[in-house]
Amino acid sequence: MIQGLLSEGKGMRTRKLFLIIADAFLLVVLILNAVISSKSGIKNFEIKGDVNILEISTSQEEILLTKEGDSWLVGDDKVLAKSYTVENLINAISSIKVLDKVSKTSSTNALENYELTETSAIKVTAKKDDKVLRTILIGKNSNIYSQSFITIDDKNDIYLATGALRSKFNISLEELIQNDVEDDDSSNEATLDMEALDGTLETSLDEEVLEETSLQEESDD
Repeated sequence: MIQGLLSEGKGMRTRKLFLIIADAFLLVVLILNAVISSKSGIKNFEIKGDVNILEISTSQEEILLTKEGDSWLVGDDKVLAKSYTVENLINAISSIKVLDKVSKTSSTNALENYELTETSAIKVTAKKDDKVLRTILIGKNSNIYSQSFITIDDKNDIYLATGALRSKFNISLEELIQNDVEDDDSSNEATLDMEALDGTLETSLDEEVLEETSLQEESDD
């Protein structure tokens, strides 16, 4: 009997030791994953708060979008805007995925190379009433059209971002005005198809573009 109790006690100690080792191993794996993710350069910039004002500024024109009730209005005359098109823009600036940091705005060559100068960039500001929630400068696209070089909230870092930001925000006042219901519905279908294509391209090509931007960064230095 005594030997049985000793054997049982030994077995319990062995199981406890195994559980402790397993927990320690899991902790190490979690820490390593966190370190690898932080070094990969991939980040998500999310807006906290509901956007009801969107300003888009290019070298050609400035566009003001304001939300009143459930409707988006465009321009000083507050013409009815295509709601789905505007919501697509709001979603794009509310959640920005960047793949890597490629340079600094303190480098004049970098500003010119990535077309982030005042005459080339698209400036987008999202607000909640008078409070600025996010400001981005959008430069040129990378070799993959769905990825653009941007700065966020007037910081010095230049990022490579997914989401076809240059293509989405390179939009005119006329393109935002809703002419009729059918016009808005047809734009919904086209935008949905384009977003699906964007997602497919981004998923398959994100790793490839990181290699290209690292070479560009070396040339900037």
